Amino acid sequence: MGEHFLSKRRRLPLLGLSSTKTLALSEHAWAGQGDARSSLLAFAFIAAIIVIMAVIFIPTIVAFRRQHPNRWLIFVVNFAFGGTVVGWVAALVWALHYVHISEDGSNGGESGINLFVNDPVNVRVDPSMNEDQKIALPVSPTSNPNPSKDHSDAETVNALQRLKTLFESGAISAEEFTALKAPILKRYIHKTG
Repeated sequence: MGEHFLSKRRRLPLLGLSSTKTLALSEHAWAGQGDARSSLLAFAFIAAIIVIMAVIFIPTIVAFRRQHPNRWLIFVVNFAFGGTVVGWVAALVWALHYVHISEDGSNGGESGINLFVNDPVNVRVDPSMNEDQKIALPVSPTSNPNPSKDHSDAETVNALQRLKTLFESGAISAEEFTALKAPILKRYIHKTG
């Protein structure tokens, strides 16, 4: 009985090889060797797979075409979750989201891992920002388009005080302080001179 199993064990790899060779070299193993209908069906199947993959990877295509800073992360999300509607929509929204690309290349968030891109925010200097220093500004009527000289002087002083406060608190550097202060002083000198 032991000899019977030993002989079967020796023949087993040969049987597997011969069956694989028969399947691989068979006439019916290749789609192109059958009739025209089966080759047309195979072509339609391949075309359908290509169309489905193109639709699934629309968010990735959009991200790469728009040079999105997070295009590789969008690709990963799209590859991992693109088969689900939620993952596909999330990747598409992320790819279509407007991104501010700065000149210095720091397009990421404050965390530095560049997961979320900061949109540009316009900062408006408001006289009411500095509440602890109350400067009485004369109220000009709305009918007078030219404010009085005192009003512009008070605004200039207030703006310079706010810049000084920002500089002393460390919010802006010395170069930024000088760059922001120069146009205010220039405007003041031209008005008084």
